[in-house]
Amino acid sequence: MRLPPTTTALRSGPPATAGRESVASVTVTSVSFEGQARPREEGTSPGRTLFPQPRVPDTVGSVKSHTSSLRDGRHARWDEHRRLRRRALLRATREAVHDLGPHPSMEEIAAHAGTSKSVFYRYFGDKAGLQEAVSQEAIALMERRLLEAVGTSSDPRLALGAMVETYLRMADSSPHVYAFSVQSAHGQQDGADAQTLHGFFERMHQTLEERLRAHLAAAGREAPADGDPLLLWPTAALGMVKAAGEAWLSASGGPGRATAEQTAAQITGWLLNGLTGSTTSTTSTTSAPSRTQRSTS
Repeated sequence: MRLPPTTTALRSGPPATAGRESVASVTVTSVSFEGQARPREEGTSPGRTLFPQPRVPDTVGSVKSHTSSLRDGRHARWDEHRRLRRRALLRATREAVHDLGPHPSMEEIAAHAGTSKSVFYRYFGDKAGLQEAVSQEAIALMERRLLEAVGTSSDPRLALGAMVETYLRMADSSPHVYAFSVQSAHGQQDGADAQTLHGFFERMHQTLEERLRAHLAAAGREAPADGDPLLLWPTAALGMVKAAGEAWLSASGGPGRATAEQTAAQITGWLLNGLTGSTTSTTSTTSAPSRTQRSTS
């Protein structure tokens, strides 16, 4: 756009000030229009404009918006990279614990993973933070599998048996990882991993209480009232399954060792029938990995 000579005078002359100042026969008033002065001729009415005011696009706002989008995109890619890297380090930790035992050092874990321990410190802070992250992941996986087992049968007895068997199979797939995550968290009084395990037991307690009520209803019995000692059964069942399962894990292997299915049937029979009752026959509906396979799902 070619500007008239008066415009050149405006660009080259002194800056406009408040009031009325004559510059090359053009008067610049203090009236603003989108942040700029409105020029008019001397002697003309205030409403008459000497030449149209050009509109300048908001390029600064566009640049800022584009820069913000680029920054957000970089942050999203970096967050995804860190998430995948953290997940890979947790998997490498489980593999190291599976092979080395439940009490490896950070140096041993890093060497097994083929990296330096500074990488683990960067993502988890220290060994306690790493163990906490492994515990949370392992407990979450176990909870999902146990809840899936409950849904395998509408029969309360079979559903309970499936839960017990799933627990035993998962723990037996890697006793070292189980000890590193679940047993270590259970031995703590506070901390994030202890809270995770506490929440897990609370939800399992609720599930077992629901199974108890379903079992009583199927037998034609009323649900226990408040204060009934039978309401202690879910707590007792959780303690029994955990203690019996860990004792079974620590037993030496061999041809005389009961299988997970046999042990689950015996424990379920104790829970439902007592010592004098018959064991509950459960049909294996799980496909948890064997002890020879790594617990890295």
